[in-house]
Amino acid sequence: MSRILPLLLAPLLLLAVLWSSLWWWSATRLEQQFQQWQAREAARGREFHFTDVEVGGFPTHLRLSFSEVTMSDPSGWYWRGPAAVAESPLWQPRQVRLEFPGTHEFRPPEASMLAPLELATGVAQGELWLDRQGRIESMWLEFERLALAGYFAGATMARELQLAWGETALQERGEMPAVDATPFMLELEDLELPSAAEPPLGRSLDRLLARGSLEGWSGFEPPLAESIPAWAQQGGAVKLEEIALFWGPLRLEGNATLTLDDKARPLGVGTARILGFEATLDAFTEAGLVQEEVTEVARFALLAMSSEDGQGHRQLKAPVTAQDGMLRVGPLPLFPLPPLF
Repeated sequence: MSRILPLLLAPLLLLAVLWSSLWWWSATRLEQQFQQWQAREAARGREFHFTDVEVGGFPTHLRLSFSEVTMSDPSGWYWRGPAAVAESPLWQPRQVRLEFPGTHEFRPPEASMLAPLELATGVAQGELWLDRQGRIESMWLEFERLALAGYFAGATMARELQLAWGETALQERGEMPAVDATPFMLELEDLELPSAAEPPLGRSLDRLLARGSLEGWSGFEPPLAESIPAWAQQGGAVKLEEIALFWGPLRLEGNATLTLDDKARPLGVGTARILGFEATLDAFTEAGLVQEEVTEVARFALLAMSSEDGQGHRQLKAPVTAQDGMLRVGPLPLFPLPPLF
């Protein structure tokens, strides 16, 4: 037995040495790649600074921990974030798990006349899927207990926000996106707007869901105010396979295809099922978004196009178009659409 035990331990000891060597090699390479990334960003004018950076996770993971992060770019934007952790399994280093709860501060350029922003999150986590060059090809982010302050008196709060981008992230969530476009998903629950805001449908938005894909999106980079109109002019479009908006009296579900016209205004067509359209029309009229002389004609037309659902509510199923700077439900113009950029 005393002779057999060393024979059994030797392969295990060798395996432990090889695994440890692999981890230390991977950790060293990770640190080098991180430094190279910092150098590339600095060459582009974006300066990232970290109070402390640690590599850990031995023996099964590679973990990069930051105690504090700041970023400044050539345009004058400044961001400061909380402690963050990025972690990936040693055997799958291109799938990165993120955790970054806490407070994020954004300071705009002094000449922009924009207000500083502060975003606090109770939960902030997600996953990134990287390509062989280390670029993000897919991501999923989840936030809970959000509070955004800066533009209005009081805070904008939300119970939950989820974002998914790219084929892998959507597949991980049970979706089967089209492979010839860039899929995305956004879901927002229980948004409470600040007390200073007076939107026509009230301060509480129960749910917003947008699921679809970006067609033709490739090679476009910030600033988005330039790249998005250029993408639209080259035939790019947003295909919304599912839209849901529950806000005050309004219950809207549908789908649409959207882009921008030559004046950067929304341009598109879709179909919608709308409940609560009478109360919504009244709210828009009171807010001045619909002219009073149009209200009664619009009410009559919408009622004529509507039908009764199984619960005794009036519902409207109709095409919705955005064209020539005007939003229309069926043939009825509702309100103008300004340029987005």
